[in-house]
Amino acid sequence: MARRSSIFDDISKLPWQVGVVLAVLCYPATILLNYQFASNPILTGVGNAASTIWPLFSALFLLAAFISFVGDRNKTSIFKSHRSIEKIRSLNWQQFEQFVGSYFKDPGYSVIETAAGPDGGADHGVLVTTGEFTSNAKQLDGKHGVRLIDGKDLECLLRVTADEDTLTI
Repeated sequence: MARRSSIFDDISKLPWQVGVVLAVLCYPATILLNYQFASNPILTGVGNAASTIWPLFSALFLLAAFISFVGDRNKTSIFKSHRSIEKIRSLNWQQFEQFVGSYFKDPGYSVIETAAGPDGGADHGVLVTTGEFTSNAKQLDGKHGVRLIDGKDLECLLRVTADEDTLTI
C-alpha cells in the first residue's frame, strides 16, 4: 500500500519554481480572502487568521522550493558522474530512476516523478534497463506509447564526445 504524502512533500517534488510562485501568491490570496469574507462576521475570523499566518505558509512554500532545487542539483550530479554502463549498474533503484529522469530532463523532456517505489517502470512511457528485456517486454516496444531502452541502447545514448562534456545520441 502506498504511503500518503503531505502537501509539503508533493510541492517539494515539483519544479522549484512552483514553490516560489505559491510563496509569492500567499499575500494576494490573503487580501482576496479578507475582501470576500468581510461581509460575513463568521468568516471574517478566517480572513483575520489568514492575515496572521500567511508568512508561515509563504516560508513553507519557499522551503519546499529550496528542497526541490537541491534535489534537482543532486540528481544532475548523479547523471554527470555516471557515464559508463558499469557505474550505472552500481546504482540502487532510486538512484537509477533519478538518473534516467535527469537524462530525459537534460534535453528538455518533461519528466513526472511519481511516488517512490520499485515499480518496474509501470509509471513511465520509456522503460530503461541496464541489461536486456524479456521477449514479453519486447512486445511492448512501440505499443501503447512505450519505448524500451536496454543496456546496449543506454550505453550508446551515454557516449560522451571527446571534446566536450555533452551527450551524443
